[in-house]
Amino acid sequence: MFRSSAARSASAARQRSRSSSSAAATAFANACTAPRPAPRRDLSTGRPLRSATANRVSFPGAPTSTYTEELKFISDHPTIPTYRVLDLEGNVIEKAQEPELPKETLLKMYKCMVTLNTMDVILYEAQRQGRISFYMTSYGEEATHMGSAAALTLEDVVYGCV
Repeated sequence: MFRSSAARSASAARQRSRSSSSAAATAFANACTAPRPAPRRDLSTGRPLRSATANRVSFPGAPTSTYTEELKFISDHPTIPTYRVLDLEGNVIEKAQEPELPKETLLKMYKCMVTLNTMDVILYEAQRQGRISFYMTSYGEEATHMGSAAALTLEDVVYGCV
């Protein structure tokens, strides 16, 4: 049986695609299972040593920003520093900045963050199925919403925006 050149080309492309995706999957599996070197540690504290880039922010929105623990207004700075309260290991840097919140409040905030994430999944899938026209998720930003809302009092006025 004779196949057209287009059919032969499509068949060859499918075969190349299968072999390249198989190779990529194998490389990914090897990278995931490869033993990682143990982090170098500070001999006096036992904590992992920070790399030279650990003081730099690593996300696309601010590739040249550095971390700062000082919250202040600046007027002339080429890149606005990124304020943080926790270090890279999750410890509070300045004890005066640690929020003293009751455990019940923290649990409520956490439950609200999980609920928001669950709602995002449901509503995003509904939007992708065409059941609702528009939905914008807040994946990775749940703490921003809950932290801001937790600082409000009943007397505060909030204006919604879309």
